[in-house]
Amino acid sequence: MKNYLYILLAIASVGCGSSQNFETENGTLVTYARKGSGEPSDTLISYFLLKYEKGENNVLYETTKESPAALMLDSNFYVNNKGAFFEVIKKMKVGDSVNYSLSASELFIENFNGRLPDSVELDDPIGISVSFLSQVTKDKYDQQSLSMKREQLLAQVDKEQIAKDTEIIDNYLASKQIEAVKLESGIRYTVSEEGSGPKLKLGENVNVHYAGYLLTGEYFDTSMKDVARAKGLYSKRREPYDPLPISIYDSPVITGWHEGIYHLNRGAKATLYIPSQLGYGTRGSGKIIKPNSILVFDIEIVE
Repeated sequence: MKNYLYILLAIASVGCGSSQNFETENGTLVTYARKGSGEPSDTLISYFLLKYEKGENNVLYETTKESPAALMLDSNFYVNNKGAFFEVIKKMKVGDSVNYSLSASELFIENFNGRLPDSVELDDPIGISVSFLSQVTKDKYDQQSLSMKREQLLAQVDKEQIAKDTEIIDNYLASKQIEAVKLESGIRYTVSEEGSGPKLKLGENVNVHYAGYLLTGEYFDTSMKDVARAKGLYSKRREPYDPLPISIYDSPVITGWHEGIYHLNRGAKATLYIPSQLGYGTRGSGKIIKPNSILVFDIEIVE
């Protein structure tokens, strides 16, 4: 499958309607299962349900309502993609559901420039179902994409280790008489300054000043020069000590940062208590951060 087929969140249902046919320029006969009426826009992202079958009980590829395919149906799409599959897409309206058949060589080799799936011969007929679900703006597309990425990252953690770490964090906070906001992910955080800016969004670019340490109080990194000097971490090679720019859930930093920062406002100052599974996990990092280390970060979302 080509790289324009991205997995996103969408909600739709496929219904049945009167059966009508149309034929593409290359002679492919297409049958409507349902007819829609929405004219697609080439400035929006289009969501599709796709299903390819060899016979009735051999599904070769299928997207779902929760994870449909997403296509940008602008002029470049049809310039770069040729073949019956794309001719059908070009004739569809929002709300359409159609069925048709192509040979395996037409679909996988001629249309997608790929290879045949296992146990499929060149001349095997492949039943194709396509449903044009809806269209959304690029901004909504990005938000849905990052929301799914967030859910996937949080679902991958070791729940047993999260439970252990959360108990340690909560006991630590209780011993220090610190009242913290509790997130379902296991992160705890306190806010010392709310900040005057808006609540942050997935994908938003922010600049973050930070100081990271363990529950023991041992510091391992900071973006603040005064803290670096006070904690014996100063390095001339680190100059200038500037805030770290990140894009929420779209930058290569630990998941605990993304999840904690996502719940703050621009300009906020906060302390994040991050379970090891949302930090460096069983691998640790450097000499100070051992495997399964709980991390603490004092952060400022710089406006």
